[in-house]
Amino acid sequence: MNYKNGSNLLPKELLDEVQQYVQGEYIYIPIRDKRENVTPTEYELELTNRNEHIYEKALEGVSNKVLSQLYHLSESSIRRIILKQRKRYEDMTGRISKIMECWAVEEDEFTQIYDTAWQVGDMYILAISCLTKANFPAT
Repeated sequence: MNYKNGSNLLPKELLDEVQQYVQGEYIYIPIRDKRENVTPTEYELELTNRNEHIYEKALEGVSNKVLSQLYHLSESSIRRIILKQRKRYEDMTGRISKIMECWAVEEDEFTQIYDTAWQVGDMYILAISCLTKANFPAT
């Protein structure tokens, strides 16, 4: 990494402002997010599929130890993936509730049965394709 002298790059006012927080130390200034409207790479898609599969197996009751052996990952990595996937699907709760209102089945409870499906009461199965932004706006 190439380091630049801030006094040669930044306007004096900005340099004075930065010096109120840090002086004589290296700081990293991240690149602005360039990933807007970028399609995921094949590798990113593969990781997404792997993580969804790990979460699905966890929902089926497969232990973290077994999953770590199957995917050649540490148990802490498995836990991290499961927590991240769980958070992602918990964020869909509002959307599911809104759909249930439209279906007039608000009193029914819903439970996640697969990584891509929820059971609503005893009569319905809600698939993830119903929950995409294109099909139904977030609440």
